[in-house]
Amino acid sequence: MKNKSTYIFISAYLALLIPTPGRFVYGLTLMLELLLLTCVGLLINALINKLKLEKIRTVIFMTTMVSFTVLYRQIFIIWQTELALTLGYLFYLPAVSLFTIGLLYKENDKSMAQRAKYCFTNVSIFCLIGLLLFLFRDIAGYGTFTFFGANHMIYEKVLFGGNDTGIFTFFASIPGALVLAGVFLFVWTIIKNKFLIVGKGEAYK
Repeated sequence: MKNKSTYIFISAYLALLIPTPGRFVYGLTLMLELLLLTCVGLLINALINKLKLEKIRTVIFMTTMVSFTVLYRQIFIIWQTELALTLGYLFYLPAVSLFTIGLLYKENDKSMAQRAKYCFTNVSIFCLIGLLLFLFRDIAGYGTFTFFGANHMIYEKVLFGGNDTGIFTFFASIPGALVLAGVFLFVWTIIKNKFLIVGKGEAYK
């Protein structure tokens, strides 16, 4: 993995995981937003290229992404009020993270299908690992499983008592999130290197 890409993923991961409470429902909300922003970003980027508006790409891109984020947040304020109030400004992190911006700006010389495949492969892996870590923090750190609930409230299923979580409560804290960040980057590097080796092997066939 190139150093620049590594810094992008570190920035994105820390921005999304560290300030966010270690509950699965919060992680699911932000990861879903990241996927939707990827769709919107790809379409906007393609439109910018088609209309030859490269000079104002950044303004159009960021305005659209932030506007979509405001709409996404408003939907959650109406649908899941408790969740929206808890996350607050965290809704805006995916839109401004270097991960989202840097990833969507890459491969501009490729076709729309190739760019979509490249972006969604990276985002899907990122979201999958992120969701697993949020699920781990929810279950191991709090002894609960959280999801979208009825009446604008978060659904919480208590799996075991707080006294039973023991040392695993550490992973519900910010230092615990930092430790998991190291695990995430280690796993991410292995996966990326594996795909890189496979890709090079197929190229030499």
